[in-house]
Amino acid sequence: MCGPHRQCVNDIGGYHCGDCDPGYEVDGQFNCSEINECSKMEDLCSKNPLRECLNTDGNYTCGPCPGGYRDEGAYDCSTIDECAENTHNCSKNPIRQCIDITPGYMCGDCPQGYTNNDPYDCYIINPTGTGSGSNPTGTGSNPTGTGSGSNPTGTGSGSNPTGTGSGNPTGTGSGNPTGTGSGPSVSTTEKNATIQNVFHIFIAVILFLLN
Repeated sequence: MCGPHRQCVNDIGGYHCGDCDPGYEVDGQFNCSEINECSKMEDLCSKNPLRECLNTDGNYTCGPCPGGYRDEGAYDCSTIDECAENTHNCSKNPIRQCIDITPGYMCGDCPQGYTNNDPYDCYIINPTGTGSGSNPTGTGSNPTGTGSGSNPTGTGSGSNPTGTGSGNPTGTGSGNPTGTGSGPSVSTTEKNATIQNVFHIFIAVILFLLN
């Protein structure tokens, strides 16, 4: 008898095996064997980009297209323009330009005031907020805020000419010519001693005149 996928043809006084089903080939007098189209034929599926040929029972199929492409029919691929279709992940606030490449896409540089945080997003450069580093107005190397060092207007030690502390020519502390503390200011004891000396001199003058 004829094997699977092969026709049996009746003859007078007998039979013979006819053609094999599509996707099979004659294998001996009675049988058929499955044809591996992927190994025996070329250019069945897209080569650029590569779309894999998958053999099936009596036929074949083409696998999916690689990333950045979409299936175009059963055999071919077409490129995807993520920028035109707005399916990209580039930052939209602030806007980071989407640049279409094959395959896929890339994001341009972030606008002024921002830096590229990763392939898609932006990170703001904060020039006025508090923080250390290159922040000229926040805490840290702040020339106008409070703190020690070269702070000419805030309170603290150092070369502060107007705040309280050492070397203060107008506030309290040492070297203060007008405020309380050490310096040329006359004390109460010294004033009393001066008055007593003047009184003794006055008495001595009166006694001299009487004699």
